[in-house]
Amino acid sequence: MNNQKSLEKLLLKAFMEEAVEAGISITYKRLYVNDNLLKKININNKTKATLKELEEATNKCIAFEWVERHQIIGNTLPGNDLRSQVINAIKPVQFYFTLTNKGYEEANALIHKDKRTKIKKISDYLEDHKGLFYPLAGAASILAIWNVISHLK
Repeated sequence: MNNQKSLEKLLLKAFMEEAVEAGISITYKRLYVNDNLLKKININNKTKATLKELEEATNKCIAFEWVERHQIIGNTLPGNDLRSQVINAIKPVQFYFTLTNKGYEEANALIHKDKRTKIKKISDYLEDHKGLFYPLAGAASILAIWNVISHLK
């Protein structure tokens, strides 16, 4: 997938959809990053992401503190014999993810993003790109001062 950020947003959207389907609160929903989730995201959003890209997006969501990783403990073979220890050691570790408060706010913003008025969309755009406007405002101020100084001479 070309835009990794959009895959992260799709992952948050998948959290919301899964919680709605299950009829539970989003804060209690567990999400497993696997082939089933990948297929669901690709079908619902007409994307062609790979499992590796989905795992990278999940790691970025963890870095943004949108989701938390939890390890599944259990399903181990009992006993201290060598066979049990080897099988338990080579078993793939399973993780599930839960949404944090920050992730919930981000996912909620994604859902309500289409319902904003045009003025709100413009305001959000300016807020998101305010770093571009500071240099422009500075350049305009310098030009205005230059214009005043050149008329004084």
